[in-house]
Amino acid sequence: MNLAVLTTYPPIKCGIAEYSYDLTRSLLEVNPKINITVYRVGSVEDNTLPANQYDLSKINIIDTKITIENVKYDKLAKLFNENYDVIHIQHEYNIFPCEIKFIQFLDELRKYCDKLIITLHTVKHSLWYPGIDKFQRKIAEKVDVIVVHSVLQEMELIHQRVDPNKIIKIPHGTRIARIVSKEEAIVKLNLPIKESDNVLLLQGFLRQDKGLNIAVEAFSRLIKDMNNIVLIIAGQVQFPQHNEKYVREVMVKISELSDKIIIMNKYLTRNEVDLVYSISDIILFPYVDVNGDIGVSGALHWALGSFKPLICSKTPRLVEYYQYVPKLVFPPQNADLLVEKIKYVLSHYDEVLEYIGPIIDYAIETSWINIAKQHLKLYNNEDPYLIDVLHSNVKQRVLSIAKTKFTT
Repeated sequence: MNLAVLTTYPPIKCGIAEYSYDLTRSLLEVNPKINITVYRVGSVEDNTLPANQYDLSKINIIDTKITIENVKYDKLAKLFNENYDVIHIQHEYNIFPCEIKFIQFLDELRKYCDKLIITLHTVKHSLWYPGIDKFQRKIAEKVDVIVVHSVLQEMELIHQRVDPNKIIKIPHGTRIARIVSKEEAIVKLNLPIKESDNVLLLQGFLRQDKGLNIAVEAFSRLIKDMNNIVLIIAGQVQFPQHNEKYVREVMVKISELSDKIIIMNKYLTRNEVDLVYSISDIILFPYVDVNGDIGVSGALHWALGSFKPLICSKTPRLVEYYQYVPKLVFPPQNADLLVEKIKYVLSHYDEVLEYIGPIIDYAIETSWINIAKQHLKLYNNEDPYLIDVLHSNVKQRVLSIAKTKFTT
């Protein structure tokens, strides 16, 4: 099979790039004979991630030189000069905006594939974006399949009169973390943390919708009666033109508050992500969703693979967590309830580890190897829901990691 994927891709610092990397590597793991060509959009020069952090072998990468801010669709279309069995577009609105040029571009891509698939990582609600339903229906008319990640996205498209036969829900993949002992992780990251500390973690891109201020407010209350608690905020500002002022204000609050808040102001490598997961006792997701944007959090799926307790706000991006472990969910922007949830988890930790069993099962079910198998079914015109839920080797590896987690 010849597959082309149009997407951002490492070493670009982008959630879609990380998603596409995990998907393509897992596709090759399941079927080493598949030929994958990645048409990479976005500016590689503006990113500093070393390419050697990623295995880019066995994938033909065409650097389109197309910037995200100003997509030249005519130039992009001309780069497709051979026929593919499948062209798969990883769509996000900040990459491919709502404009007629994109619809025309889909017509051009039709000439170079037998099957055209698009994953809508964000589905927009017509209440907040008047006329967006027409644009999303037009996309559906031009492609063979729309892939979405959640029931909320699927139902919204159906409400917008998109043909249900064209919509396939395949969950976001989960990367199973390589967990080490807390002591080892502290040493490797050289952080001023004690093994006995209760560590809260907020990791990922720093933006207004991530609820940093809520986490800091909750922490300011916790330290009044808890001496052995630490908050790690790990990540870098995304879209500085929109978020830098907000993040700066939060950082000023932190500087006035406590030396128990550790800032790792950088885009973490995959190894560093695993290490901060290994250190943490609870991972926080105090998100405040953007009105009308329906998606699924990639950071959530990374965190699910740590098998640690998460505490999430009740927002559309985190709906999967709400479905499986509603007791660990709180209303957005409610710092009081976040404090209560944190105290409950820390004082009932063993009980909580039992309670989160269903979401750990879900993390295993959505491990990248299984998501890749679903995509291959889809590419081959088979039912993507009819797969063996667990690949035996993956299950053995996952269970060994879980055992390590619960005994350290």
